[in-house]
Amino acid sequence: MARSETILSIFVASPRDVSEERDRLESIIEEVNSTHARQTGIRLELLKWERDASPGFAEDAQAVINAEIPQDYDIFVGIFWHRIGTPTKRAKSGTIEEFYLAKARHDQDANSIRLMLYFKDAPPLTMNDFDPDQYKGVVDFRSQVSKAGGYYKVFVTPDDFTNAVRIDLTKLVLGWQNDGRDADGEQPDSVEAQHINCGDESVDELDDGILELGEMFEEELVALNAVVNRIGEAIVDVGKNMEERTKELTSLQVPDDPKALSIQEKQKLRARAKPLLKHAAVDMDKFVNRMKPELPLFRQHLDRAINVFTKAVPIYIEMDDERTELKGAIGTMLESIEGAIESMEGLHGTVHGFPRLTTPLARSRRETEKVVQEIIDIMRGGKASLEGVLSMLP
Repeated sequence: MARSETILSIFVASPRDVSEERDRLESIIEEVNSTHARQTGIRLELLKWERDASPGFAEDAQAVINAEIPQDYDIFVGIFWHRIGTPTKRAKSGTIEEFYLAKARHDQDANSIRLMLYFKDAPPLTMNDFDPDQYKGVVDFRSQVSKAGGYYKVFVTPDDFTNAVRIDLTKLVLGWQNDGRDADGEQPDSVEAQHINCGDESVDELDDGILELGEMFEEELVALNAVVNRIGEAIVDVGKNMEERTKELTSLQVPDDPKALSIQEKQKLRARAKPLLKHAAVDMDKFVNRMKPELPLFRQHLDRAINVFTKAVPIYIEMDDERTELKGAIGTMLESIEGAIESMEGLHGTVHGFPRLTTPLARSRRETEKVVQEIIDIMRGGKASLEGVLSMLP
């Protein structure tokens, strides 16, 4: 039997510094389509100026793009990092101009278009890539969005972006399936969408494999929790060690003004402090070595969990008992992650405040701070992803 699909078109706008995320968006859309299009009857279509705009002449290049890209798309996705983009004759950049064209449609009819903005909160790859004026443009635009009542998402890594958009588009598709038609099953007039004939088969029931997907998600959640627990244990251990080293250094009774010490007194103080500082460096190095294998595991289990969940979410929406149990498990996981983040932030402060009196200690301190910050960033991304999962469960 022939079936029809509703096509929702997505236009992506971004400066050139987020090319990886821009490329990932296309893969995410393909994944969401392959997972949910047959079940929901909704297919996402990506519009990109580099592919969908033809060469031409106008007031400037952006005006050509504006004329070539259909302005009746359903979803606007904007991605920003540390560049605002190239100025046009009408706006601070082509990306900003594209946003305000979409925003004007939204202001006329909020149901006609969905605006989705993502900001990358990470340092540029090199300082040569950083332009203070470009970054100020991003900061100003972000502030304008907030003042205008806009809600945006912040991410650190491309993987965080993938998980956030994967969840957001899945929610959008499932929500459109449930709410995008009126009581008679007709598409509302305010929604711009295209219906197409697309095959000879219909799907009325959940695929059998979705049950296995649910089990896989729960397994990944258990594995993720185990990683968080190991990280928590490591934080406790190194925290105790740092506390002990701090007490040992305090016991040396260094005067407020070390310059008042004689040369002989300074030599004695250094001789007594050196083994303590060496032990502190060893403690930090052990922590770093203990954490390095855990970071990819955390990311691996998190990414797998989010990927599987966005495919299995229909079964959780339909099954009350499983949904309630899962929400409890995710809530517990979020509490564990929040506790780990808080402990990590405390550890970061302790390590940062440790004296850099020897070269090995300074090196160990830098490496420890780097790893601690990486864990904090990864866990914040994981927390945001799991909160997105939780928001999909009624």
